[in-house]
Amino acid sequence: MSVVVRRYLGRSRLAEELVEDVLIVEHKNAMFARDVEELVVECLELEKMSKNTWHYVLDQLFSDERTNDIDGLGQAMKTASSKVDDVFGRVGNLIKIAKRDGYSIKDEADFLCACRVIKEIKADVDKKFPPIDEEMMEKSIKSYKVGAYRTAEELLLESQGQGS
Repeated sequence: MSVVVRRYLGRSRLAEELVEDVLIVEHKNAMFARDVEELVVECLELEKMSKNTWHYVLDQLFSDERTNDIDGLGQAMKTASSKVDDVFGRVGNLIKIAKRDGYSIKDEADFLCACRVIKEIKADVDKKFPPIDEEMMEKSIKSYKVGAYRTAEELLLESQGQGS
């Protein structure tokens, strides 16, 4: 698996651990608000990393020099994007708690914009790497046997609205 995707997957795990650590902190002190602000900073960096990694994966999908492990790449992206989406949701809840306790959180507006980007990336990853079920495999094998199939590139282009 590529270093780009492995780094993203590792960073998503780190963010998940950081959120767990902050949940343990007493919610009524200024340190909690500061920790939430640090999580917001981490999320904003993760948003940039998410965009860069997703563009990298898309480049790999449509490259003439495609990687042999597209399924592994897709699975890692699905795992990481799900973790990141979960982390963003949990940080959003922590922001609500901090605000309820009277603290304002720096960069909250940027965080909310980043949340939308993360949701879009996750939806796109899920669309481009759908789960494979038995019915889908059977249809694919039948189509292939009768010569009525489309290449992976044609399917990907179609999923992006660029197909015929």
